[in-house]
Formats: sequence, structure tokens, C-alpha cells
Amino acid sequence: MYHKHTHIKILGVCYGHQVIAHCLGGKAQRIPELNIPFISAIEDIKVTQELKEKSYFKTAFPEGFESIYGIETHGDHIEVLPPKGELLGTSSSTKVEIWGIGSQILCT
Repeated sequence: MYHKHTHIKILGVCYGHQVIAHCLGGKAQRIPELNIPFISAIEDIKVTQELKEKSYFKTAFPEGFESIYGIETHGDHIEVLPPKGELLGTSSSTKVEIWGIGSQILCT
């Protein structure tokens, strides 16, 4: 869909972020180090320089941020980004907290 309709912006949140990665050639799987069914925590998500340079990030956070705090519950994560996928944020529980493709797809 996103190849044919480049004017449509796509936001994937939680399970949607995993499904979009999978549909575009990435890989989502269980967090291997997890000894409990899921993580439920306030995550300190470190944003990358690439995210800080996105116009939508600058609009939403004009003062700029090094990290974003999110309340999360998850037991799976993105193991492999899809082709063209760009890592935009990471945390202590999972490497891929935020990813995107250009200015069209943003997933967290």
C-alpha cells in the first residue's frame, strides 16, 4: 500500500509496529532474554539524531529531546528492521523502540 499511495502517512503503535515491520520484510519475535511473560515499565527511549532531524519531530518537540518516556507493556520486539527501515529510538529493553521509513511511516 505505501508504495502505491505515497501521500498516505502510516503510524504503527505497539502490535501495529510489529505487523508493519513484518509486512515490509522485517522480523518481530519474542524478546529472548525475557524470563517473564511481558515487560511492564516506564521506558526511557533514547531518540537518534535521525529522528531529531525529522520535521515532524521538530514540530512536536521544538526544544528537542534526548529521550522520550513511555509507559509500555510488551514481550515481543523487532529483531530485524525491514529494508529501508531506519532505527529512530532505542531503550534498555529493546533495541528497536521507534523506527520509520522516510517521512511516510513511523512506528513505535
